[in-house]
Amino acid sequence: MRPGMTDQLSGIRRILDEIIAPELREGYPSQVLRGIVKNLAMLEGAWVHILPFLEWDTTGTAALLEDAGPHVDDDLGQRITDAVKQELPSSSLEDLERRNSELRGLLAEAIHQLAPQTDAAALQQRIKEHLVERTRRYPFRMAIAAPTSAKA
Repeated sequence: MRPGMTDQLSGIRRILDEIIAPELREGYPSQVLRGIVKNLAMLEGAWVHILPFLEWDTTGTAALLEDAGPHVDDDLGQRITDAVKQELPSSSLEDLERRNSELRGLLAEAIHQLAPQTDAAALQQRIKEHLVERTRRYPFRMAIAAPTSAKA
């Protein structure tokens, strides 16, 4: 179906870059616009990778949570069990993002309970490795931060 998401992002980026940018004087607004244009270019190429990333991260996080279950208190353990037994959503990206966020929240809670436990050192290392890999794979990296000073 045309225009697709990439086409729309590209069109918006080109309008900002070729029509709006030349009309701005150099200064804070033009710096912000350059950052927006760069981030739209990043989104053009990255948005197609979010679904496989979320599937990978959600599956990996669920596996880590299963292993964390015996090391956490009963309340968190039950919430982990309930969350992990749910199937991976396939109906929408929004549902998958919601599920991923839920599991990451549970993992954050589990990390606090695992931290003082020496018998969970191997699991803590696997969690760390997963989070480092998650950061490496995350498709939506901002191209440039907005300037910190508002000089016009």
